[in-house]
Amino acid sequence: MILYFPITTNETTFVRVRGKEYQNKMGKRNFISFIVFVLITGVLGNVSGTWTKINSPTRQTLKTVCFVDSLHGWAAGDSGTVIHTIDGGQNWALQNSGTENEIVDIFFLNRQTGWAVSWNISSIFGTILLRTQDGGDHWSNAGDPLVNKFIKSISFSDSVNGYLGGLPDVFLQTRNGGLDWTPVRIDTATFSHFPVFNFALYNVNYGFACGGHYDLAGVIWRTVNGGQNWSAQGVGPEPVHQLQIIDSLHIVGVGGDPEFGSSFVCSTDGGDSWQYQTLGIFGIASALAFRTAAEGWATLGTVRKFIFTSDTGSTWGEISTPENSAIFDLTFCDPQNGYAVGDSGAILKYDFLSNANTQNKPAAQLSRFQLEQNYPNPFNSRTTIRFQIPAEGFVQLKILDMFGRQIALLINEKRTAGSHRVDFVAKSLPSGYYFYSLTFSPEKNTGSFTRIRKMLLVK
Repeated sequence: MILYFPITTNETTFVRVRGKEYQNKMGKRNFISFIVFVLITGVLGNVSGTWTKINSPTRQTLKTVCFVDSLHGWAAGDSGTVIHTIDGGQNWALQNSGTENEIVDIFFLNRQTGWAVSWNISSIFGTILLRTQDGGDHWSNAGDPLVNKFIKSISFSDSVNGYLGGLPDVFLQTRNGGLDWTPVRIDTATFSHFPVFNFALYNVNYGFACGGHYDLAGVIWRTVNGGQNWSAQGVGPEPVHQLQIIDSLHIVGVGGDPEFGSSFVCSTDGGDSWQYQTLGIFGIASALAFRTAAEGWATLGTVRKFIFTSDTGSTWGEISTPENSAIFDLTFCDPQNGYAVGDSGAILKYDFLSNANTQNKPAAQLSRFQLEQNYPNPFNSRTTIRFQIPAEGFVQLKILDMFGRQIALLINEKRTAGSHRVDFVAKSLPSGYYFYSLTFSPEKNTGSFTRIRKMLLVK
């Protein structure tokens, strides 16, 4: 049974759900929606599987993967490589794309109709779009080359409406199935010249694009009228590389930069507002896919790790990829079937396990890894941080400023399982918001887990 009830203190409303208190700062309607979302995702919030490497027909690096159902999928990458499966990844076959250029993205609308994005740097210096209408058996050029434009992502909401995004500031749309591409209309000039990295389309009318520029801004664009107009919003200091729509109100995304590592963004009001958080995990989260509304995975590329969440992004863990493969893209076609691709033709398949078999898996340990809110908070000079770890392992507790820079290292040693506490003294720091980041590396596990909380220093 799930019980929750409101608590009112000085005109501020809280709701306690499963022992946690949530403060209402978003209005009655959005707050109720948020609590319902917590209840739903809490039921689903267990990671129930692992990734395993499967046979691949190529040694070329694969950059992108797309499935239209649990059986039919494609992956593509270096030297024009395209591979295809019709049996859920048990067997893969090479297809002839007609190009030897790198393919950076592939998208299929159904089992027959698909597009691929190929970069040509030897002759036209730009992008060539490829199209197939027979499941990839035959590919042909789709229109004229896009000179001096390097497309990173292509996506269609139906057979006629589609979008292209890329470098240096490409954001194009088609209304006729890709025969013609024209610039979209953006409501502000402030973010009109930022690169677009990816798309998340909920339906033909409602969708998002994401991108940005390192050390300048992460940008998210939104349309609610079928692409006739796009509104742009800066959401953080670093680019957002991929978004996932959980439902019409809840959208999450990942990104980051080489200096400060991975980052996470989320909205609980359909994109009206966004929260940005640096995860304190080395590597750039470049691809994101959710198995359920709660369980999500992101790739860290050449860092050769996944990061994962079992609570829709509130907390994240990290784990090495099978055989330390560099993984660049992943997708889930349903809660039981997921695929990831990467360096040297690597193909990974998500193995779904029953809950009875997941007690020793990384996410089971993550659920018993707790970082409490510091007390008091806000605080004046001194506060206490408490945490709990499920097993013996190496613990690192850091204090970060609002830019993700480390300003103090409170713990950097092995600790035993159980509850721990440490006092943080901030006499020399100015007033403001700070983060404290706890990373736990179990002694008998190659992965590590990170939790981050925010605190307020007031002098």
